[in-house]
Amino acid sequence: MDRTALTTINEAFKDPAWGTFVWLAMTAGARRGELCALRWDLLDLENAVVSIRTSIAQLDAVTWEKDTKKPPATADRPRPGHHDGAARVSRTL
Repeated sequence: MDRTALTTINEAFKDPAWGTFVWLAMTAGARRGELCALRWDLLDLENAVVSIRTSIAQLDAVTWEKDTKKPPATADRPRPGHHDGAARVSRTL
């Protein structure tokens, strides 16, 4: 990560929930709508797995939840505080 990214992460982790979200946004490769649809019950910190199942869409002032654009897949992503380890990011329907 470059210095700007590290500064952003350090500032965000002053609030652990916000820091976790910012780290996930920077490393998971998720789309904006997928990040907006995340819920705590989809995040397994113990096993370093996040399930990205839906996305939030918007047209003018109306929002709704929908399926993701990407098909189910699994990708390795670095785990917070474990730079030499990896976390599975699981995209499931």
